[in-house]
Amino acid sequence: TTTTTTTTFVSTCASNNMNACTADTSCVFDFNKNVCRDKVCLDIFTENECLAKSGCVFNTTSFVCYNQGEDIPCDRLNSKSLCPLSRCEFEESGGLRVCFKAGSPPCSQFFSENTCAKYNATCAYGMGSFGSVCYVEDDGIPCTQFSREDCPLNHCQSTDLGCIVKTTTTTTTTSTATASSTTTNSTSSFSSSSTTLTNGTATFSETTTTTTT
Repeated sequence: TTTTTTTTFVSTCASNNMNACTADTSCVFDFNKNVCRDKVCLDIFTENECLAKSGCVFNTTSFVCYNQGEDIPCDRLNSKSLCPLSRCEFEESGGLRVCFKAGSPPCSQFFSENTCAKYNATCAYGMGSFGSVCYVEDDGIPCTQFSREDCPLNHCQSTDLGCIVKTTTTTTTTSTATASSTTTNSTSSFSSSSTTLTNGTATFSETTTTTTT
């Protein structure tokens, strides 16, 4: 007897285009990655919606929805009085007031070359199509900082939405096999699973085959 079972799971949000994503209250469109994804706690800005989502809690002082059991992310506490310096840093210059995780400066939020230079271990200052920009040096200037005409095609792509991150598809497959037998019967099973990542969206598929003789 041979039994084969295949289970495939795909996020509903992942199949939505931008218009459908916007209309679905359980989804949010990520313009940086050009994909629709499931809404998480930090995507919610009202207390009622926050408390209605499993695993989320709402802080009425900072008005932030975040994961239960975790600290509020530093970048959601953009007030010096609320920014906990035990785990965060606060930058205030030229009208900029930003709280961020210690050691992880948000380069793109620094509009002054002098401020960007303060964090030159991580950040760099350069020129995109629309002007100068502070960016994470290891990542390069973000695609969104270029026009469609200037879009660098080595890691970006030019679309109707502008210059965006180039989409990639990566497939990883792992498999395991086990077998056992006695003098009267034997049972063997084989299972394989694969995860395909497309445009930042994961599709999981698992197939199990069991044979008894």
